Amino acid sequence: MVNLRGESVSRFDVDTAERTDLDTAPAPGEITVGDDEFWALSGWPFEASDDLTLSRIDPLDGSRTDRPAGPNATDILFDGSDIWITNLAADTVTRLDPVDGTRDEFVTDVGPDQLAFDGTHIRITHLDADTVSRLNPADGSRRGVAVAAGFVWVASAGDDTVSRIDPSTIDDLTAESRDRSTRPTDTTG
Repeated sequence: MVNLRGESVSRFDVDTAERTDLDTAPAPGEITVGDDEFWALSGWPFEASDDLTLSRIDPLDGSRTDRPAGPNATDILFDGSDIWITNLAADTVTRLDPVDGTRDEFVTDVGPDQLAFDGTHIRITHLDADTVSRLNPADGSRRGVAVAAGFVWVASAGDDTVSRIDPSTIDDLTAESRDRSTRPTDTTG
C-alpha cells in the first residue's frame, strides 16, 4: 500500500495482517513489485520540470536505494525482468535493468501516462493523444493501438471513455464516426 501523504509504503503479513511501513522518498505515488523488491515512484504532486525519485525497497530489511526516475514520471511497471517508467514531459518510456541500473529510453506518442503488461507487450496510455500504444519490450518498437474483438480501441482521458472503432471504416474515420456508446465492463476478454 502506498502512503501518499507520508514517506512510506506498507507491507502486510498475510497470516497476521500485521502492517510494516517501509520508508520511501517523500510522497510516493505509484508502486510495483519486482522479483525480490518493491519499487516506489515518489515526488507527487509534480511540476513540469521535476525529476521524481525511484526507490528500490527490500521488503525484508527495509533498506532503500534511490535513483532519478525521469521528467514527470507518472507510472512504473515490472514486466518480469525490467522496470518500465513513463516520462510524461519527455514523451518517452524508460526501461531500467533492476540489477545493474542500465537505462534505455524509447520515444513514444505524446503524453505517455499509464502502463500495463499483457505477458508479451507493454501497453501505454497517452494522456495528451487519447491513444493506447503497444511497445515490444525486447527492442522498444511500437506497434500501433490496441486491437481486440475485431475493433480498434482508444482510451480518452479527456472524457473518460473508451472509443470502439470499426477497422472497416478507418479510411473515413471522423470524430462523428466513432462509437463511444460502448463502455466495456469486462476487459478480460
